[in-house]
Amino acid sequence: MAGQNGFVTAALLGGALVLLERRPVLAGVLIGLLSFKPHIGVLIPIGLIAGGHWRAIAAAALVVVALALASVVAFGLDAWEAFFHGLSAASQSTLEQGRAEWGKLQSAFGLMRMIGGGSALAWSIQGALTATVAIVIAALWRSQVSFDLKAAALATGALLATPYIFLYDLVVLAVPMAFLVRASACNGPVAGEMLGLAAAALLIAIFPLAKAPVGFAAVLVVALLIARRASLAPTGHALPFVRAQAGTPGRNAPLSC
Repeated sequence: MAGQNGFVTAALLGGALVLLERRPVLAGVLIGLLSFKPHIGVLIPIGLIAGGHWRAIAAAALVVVALALASVVAFGLDAWEAFFHGLSAASQSTLEQGRAEWGKLQSAFGLMRMIGGGSALAWSIQGALTATVAIVIAALWRSQVSFDLKAAALATGALLATPYIFLYDLVVLAVPMAFLVRASACNGPVAGEMLGLAAAALLIAIFPLAKAPVGFAAVLVVALLIARRASLAPTGHALPFVRAQAGTPGRNAPLSC
């Protein structure tokens, strides 16, 4: 009903993560195109740098520069001046004055403002969450866990790291959910994982009935599922307590495991 550009955002981020290991330059191009939503991509450079994906970083940087130059050629510098002016005005209106209603912001910042917290408290909590997620992403992408978990964590972290996010942006949550499903097919299921994904989907679906940061709760549920799987299978191999039951389906799954 209010899809905005959520599907485009999800397609670019999901496509980049799917292609990153096999076609890093193309993945970088998609990440560069994602710069139309810069607040969604705050943590992406951290993951790429920690994982040593330098070709993707270079391609993304070139695309961003090319797009910026093309816009100047097409529209002149006035468009950029208007953009930065509008950015400040929109930030003041949405994040300080709450003209979009606090319950519509699907972030820690929005939750704090909705329950009566002041701006300073909301920014402090959001900042602490963003810093924590950034540290976790850097550690995870330097570790030996499976790429499915790294990708799922980066996409989920991108949603947690920004204070400015609405429900239509949470189409992106389908990306980490899909990587979790693939991890389950390849490495074996974790008890309750599918139920948790269903709960996350339900939280998003009830938003019209509950105008509150239910989407933020859904992202937290997915983040916890990723953390749980990562802790049980730190090397990305099949979980020892499900190998016997899930070994054959994992091998036969029509996925790149």
